[in-house]
Amino acid sequence: MSVFTTGIRCTFFGVNPHANLLCPYCGQALQLSGEKEFWKRLEDFEKGEYTLQHFGETVTNVPAEGWRPRPHPGYVAMWKWAQESNRCFRHAVHLKNSYRKHTGVDVDLTL
Repeated sequence: MSVFTTGIRCTFFGVNPHANLLCPYCGQALQLSGEKEFWKRLEDFEKGEYTLQHFGETVTNVPAEGWRPRPHPGYVAMWKWAQESNRCFRHAVHLKNSYRKHTGVDVDLTL
């Protein structure tokens, strides 16, 4: 049975070939996720259709009053590249930096 998972503390996503809830690259814990919902969240972020609640407790610097979400071109392509690279990254910023290094494309993650 194929079960879609995402990393809790790493950027792994997909079907884990080891059929457990540990990242096949770094050994960090994975969580069960819906694949359609996962891609929709990435697409929404790229289009600028998200809220701060989208990030849960991961936002450390609350944006100024009047903040509005904005688009992040190339965000989905970056995650597709990550999946093709056959590895995980400890954080989305590490993914962004590696993507820029290997493709020359800089994806702005600033909220």
